[in-house]
Amino acid sequence: MRKYCKFWNVFRALLRYIATVFRRKPASMLNRLFVQHPAAVGETYLEHMAVAASFGWAMGKASCACFVHAIIPGCCEKTGSSIIRHLHDRMVTNRSPAMPAEDDAMLWLAANI
Repeated sequence: MRKYCKFWNVFRALLRYIATVFRRKPASMLNRLFVQHPAAVGETYLEHMAVAASFGWAMGKASCACFVHAIIPGCCEKTGSSIIRHLHDRMVTNRSPAMPAEDDAMLWLAANI
């Protein structure tokens, strides 16, 4: 009975959260879901979609290599870790700087135009 009550409480909390999300203005919700994050990393929606999909594809390949390595330890000894290292370099080390905060936007424009 307790497990059922815990499930019901979690389910009700989830429904309350969904209701608050849909009470927001649709334009602001769409802006938050599709524009804000890509803009924060200096990309358009389509650019971000392509980059994120390429990361997902690479992580899928790394995952498969790790499962093969788990079954046959002599195979794919460095494949998973080398893919992860490459992804880290793409995401963290070689990332272009994102757009500045709104407070510094005019200074950034003056310096970069």
